Amino acid sequence: MPDIFELFRRFARYNTLANQRLYDACSDLSDDELKADRKAFFGNILGTLNHLLTGDRIWLARLEGGEAPSTGLGNVLFEEFSALRDA
Repeated sequence: MPDIFELFRRFARYNTLANQRLYDACSDLSDDELKADRKAFFGNILGTLNHLLTGDRIWLARLEGGEAPSTGLGNVLFEEFSALRDA
């Protein structure tokens, strides 16, 4: 059984790979498609991607022993896809 640190590294690698695949798939969408109302919980694809980044930042802060930067899971951190992807 892997030690706890190796387990967290494995989770981090998986998260990185999943995010890369998701952003690669979304990079083919136009700005209008990213921002179109999808009747989803976070409104649109861009809103959902912002939610995922918020969640990642909250968990990273917790794992580092700090305080979560936000519990506003619907916050829009970035309005533009390229800036969100870079973050």
